[in-house]
Amino acid sequence: VVLTGMGTDGAEGLRRIRSGGGAGYVQDPASCVVGSMPARALERAGADYIGAPAAIGAMLARRRIA
Repeated sequence: VVLTGMGTDGAEGLRRIRSGGGAGYVQDPASCVVGSMPARALERAGADYIGAPAAIGAMLARRRIA
């Protein structure tokens, strides 16, 4: 999960998670106080889910872990 913040460190972590078969959740940059971290993550690694924090929380709560 990459949330609001500055810089690019979230992009590398997200790239590794997604390349390893994990799902990437990124806060919609428009819903951020500082949207550069999620924007860079989306540009560099993409995402499986994009949304506001409440929507991401709801999506995570609905996930089933095998």
